[in-house]
Amino acid sequence: MLKTFNISSAAAIVASAGGATIARHASRALTSKCGAVDILESLGIDMECSVETVVRSIETVGIGLFNGMSQKVHPNGLFRILKHIRFGSTLNIAASLAGPCLPTHGLRGVYSEEIIPTMVRIMKSIGYQKGMVVHGLDHQKEKSMDELSVLGESIVAEFDRHSNKTYSISPEDIGIQRYQYHEIAAYGNLQDEAVRFLHVIAGQGHQACIDITCLNAGAIFYLIDDCESIRKGFEKARELVYSQKALDKLVHWVQVQRENSHDSMKIFAEVSQRAGLKKNHFN
Repeated sequence: MLKTFNISSAAAIVASAGGATIARHASRALTSKCGAVDILESLGIDMECSVETVVRSIETVGIGLFNGMSQKVHPNGLFRILKHIRFGSTLNIAASLAGPCLPTHGLRGVYSEEIIPTMVRIMKSIGYQKGMVVHGLDHQKEKSMDELSVLGESIVAEFDRHSNKTYSISPEDIGIQRYQYHEIAAYGNLQDEAVRFLHVIAGQGHQACIDITCLNAGAIFYLIDDCESIRKGFEKARELVYSQKALDKLVHWVQVQRENSHDSMKIFAEVSQRAGLKKNHFN
């Protein structure tokens, strides 16, 4: 598996900025320090807050994340298991589907093309009305990622309650140039990842990271019938990034998903200053 910057978290923020309601369920990284919970916490979002606070964020901001490793989210067991596992397992798939909300639509990335049909069956059986399961490849089709790829082809399984279809798309189909892996590779350092994450959300450099974020956000817009194609969704996502509406959405999320004692904006301001963002984004 190719280790990349946190594409799914960035794409979720962009999609929310475009009107999608996002209820995520994720965890800290198992073997590094840059999982979804880690990176968002480093930006000031409270990852140890109550379920009620996350629900308020979803209802108020249009996005929230339940920490699968939090006792407040899963008091009866799952948090205990995830907290102590330090290797990949079927829980990496199952836990992502175990959120407290009952979503009707979902975009899921998987680490292997072989498990795409299984994931489709599971998502349909637990109530998803419409979804996409994706697996991205590099240009040589030798390595892969659990996201839509800007390095090479992606395999997509699209389904609703009545039908399934599987197809492949390439960056060129969306109007994206192909990039090299090093342009989206994980740094492995949480402070550097946080700064790059902000740059991507703000549309400031890291073009490969911006394009892969917008590609995956664009798939969400297509999935919820907001755009007629992934390509149109990609174009909408880029507008949200470069207009800084995605950054505004992130700031709002930081402000709302927090408990009373959580100094979210101070944390966000410190990262923003390291990233060189203008002060009006974090005052």
